Amino acid sequence: MVHQPIEKWIIEGTPLTSEQEQLLQDHLQKCSQCRELQNSVYSLDEMLMQATMSAPTAGFTQRWQTALAERQVLKNRRQVRKFFLSLLGAALLTFGLMGLYIALTSSPVEMVTRLLENAIRVLINLDQLESFAILIFNTLPPSLSMGIWVLIASGLCFFTMIWIGALWRTSFQGVFNK
Repeated sequence: MVHQPIEKWIIEGTPLTSEQEQLLQDHLQKCSQCRELQNSVYSLDEMLMQATMSAPTAGFTQRWQTALAERQVLKNRRQVRKFFLSLLGAALLTFGLMGLYIALTSSPVEMVTRLLENAIRVLINLDQLESFAILIFNTLPPSLSMGIWVLIASGLCFFTMIWIGALWRTSFQGVFNK
């Protein structure tokens, strides 16, 4: 005898269509196992309705809220740890793949030659930038060049404070996905 939809209907207790109700009643008349299941479900429902709710022990709410706060802090720390480990993993993977690509596509002599060429280009560009900055600051009045330095230093301080604040927030408050 097939019990599957009948047992599901009895256990769930959801409203049935008239056709389903008729099938259930017909099956219950024939099947003692399903009748016993229905009686058990009804008696369990009655016991749950008659049961009195016990009051929590003293201090339960405070203990629960404290534990919740501790769990939240731990969750935030795990989130931050996962975030930074993911960043580290991505960076290592990227550098590893770049190194593999370079190793497979060029010889060591070419790599050293390119490295030296790029280092020399960087030094030449820095020297040209220094010459340009000296030229600009020598042609400007002293008060204007001092003002520019103050603006640059203030901007660097501002962005440093924003960066430190972001690191502090991430470290102590966690990363929230909203």
